[in-house]
Amino acid sequence: LKNRKFSINSMTMASYANNNGFINDEKNTNKNLVLMERAGIDFRSDYLDLGLNGNIRYNGTQNSLQGQSDLNAFNYGVGGTTTIYLPLDFKVESDINWSTNSGYSDGFKQNEVLWNASASKSFLKGKQATLRFKIYDILKQRSNISRSVTASYTQDSEYNTLGSYFMVHFIYRFSIFKGGASMNDVQGPGGRGPRHGGPMGPPPGGRF
Repeated sequence: LKNRKFSINSMTMASYANNNGFINDEKNTNKNLVLMERAGIDFRSDYLDLGLNGNIRYNGTQNSLQGQSDLNAFNYGVGGTTTIYLPLDFKVESDINWSTNSGYSDGFKQNEVLWNASASKSFLKGKQATLRFKIYDILKQRSNISRSVTASYTQDSEYNTLGSYFMVHFIYRFSIFKGGASMNDVQGPGGRGPRHGGPMGPPPGGRF
């Protein structure tokens, strides 16, 4: 964008699968189409980074055999990230994501808010070391729901997950590169590391 403090990003994904199988000695052809779009906008300054993103995912299934139900499922999500740069190389970060779905089997409806937050301190020469304390799923709402599609069946699953928990991270960045590379080649513009809100992020909350 003309104002370099702002940037936009977009990712589009499509996949198609044609599967053949047999059910009670009858051939079934299963066609599965997945479409996904994710877009976001970021603001970066010397003291504050902000990001907003949204995503939608469609999963459509058609079967040639009658009685094998055709299914159409949608996943939706919106989220935001915040990074505050404090004196003495302290940094506070937070990300929050809301997601929901439709078209899944009864009992697999999703409506959750995932909130993570962390505080970190960089030290040593060139800020090569970082100590970070991060709390995950502060609101204790995470659920893991997925859909498996084959020519024989379509299955919705929910997996057990950890509740709210915290981790202490120690990060050390090596700064010796051959061929003229520098730390900025790894960290990106401004030397702050990869931009938040990347396409696969998990998804934080970018889970689709």
